[in-house]
Amino acid sequence: MKKIFYLIFISLIILTLSGCGNKTELTQEDFKNYALNNNLSLDNTGNLYSENANVVSFINAYNDSIAFTFYICSNNEAAKYMFKDIKSNEDGIEKNKEMYTNLFNYNKYSYSNDNMYYSIIRVGKTLLMTNTSSQNEENAKNIIKELGY
Repeated sequence: MKKIFYLIFISLIILTLSGCGNKTELTQEDFKNYALNNNLSLDNTGNLYSENANVVSFINAYNDSIAFTFYICSNNEAAKYMFKDIKSNEDGIEKNKEMYTNLFNYNKYSYSNDNMYYSIIRVGKTLLMTNTSSQNEENAKNIIKELGY
């Protein structure tokens, strides 16, 4: 009887937690609209990752204190690969706080130090990079939360 109870209990936990990482990816239009409605400037000036063959489109959104880059990749696997590549490029930087989350269709890596806050988030085939000063960390986190990432 105990085995059956534990089996049911564990099954319920798994079913409950399996939806935790199930976030919905934004479209480029959603991201643009959010940026424009929140007084962020937009451009599509290239960067190190924008020339990646897996990138279908990208857009930068920024103001004087914060910068975002939103990428749409060709598929989930391409986005996972790009996420790992970008994350590995941050290995040599001094960090005071570091966080990594890996769920079903969601990966998040972020860190902060005395000068900056940085994050890279993957939802499905999209990526959102954030870079700001440490003083604007909470503002960046609020925007990321509003975007559903």
